[in-house]
Amino acid sequence: MDNDLDFRYYDETNDSYGVYGPIKHWCLLGEIVEIIPWIRPMFKVKDNAGEHFLVAFHLDGTRTLPSELAKYAKPGNTMTIMYAEQHYFADGQIGVRLEDVDRVKVESVAYVSDALDHLPSSDVSVQFAYFL
Repeated sequence: MDNDLDFRYYDETNDSYGVYGPIKHWCLLGEIVEIIPWIRPMFKVKDNAGEHFLVAFHLDGTRTLPSELAKYAKPGNTMTIMYAEQHYFADGQIGVRLEDVDRVKVESVAYVSDALDHLPSSDVSVQFAYFL
């Protein structure tokens, strides 16, 4: 189910009972392949294995991306999504539904190999997991 928590990655926060937060950090790196014209901002993105998936923004009160994201959100650039979770869309597609733009960065880095070169070198553990 979409709303089920995977307790390998989430636990209750110290602040309040019943509120869960991530206990491990992860991000999804993908190359923007296509901008999908729709009511909401949507993109076809490719992961390191070459698998394509949908990234759809569901933003409250606006149907446009903030200018700092929109500036770089074009094919060939890298999208980084913190704490990305797989979502099953009503039309049968699988991808990522985003409601929080603060978890997303888009850079003009030429895909994953170059993006990894920009990671801080101190104690960063990089593991590849394929999205689909």
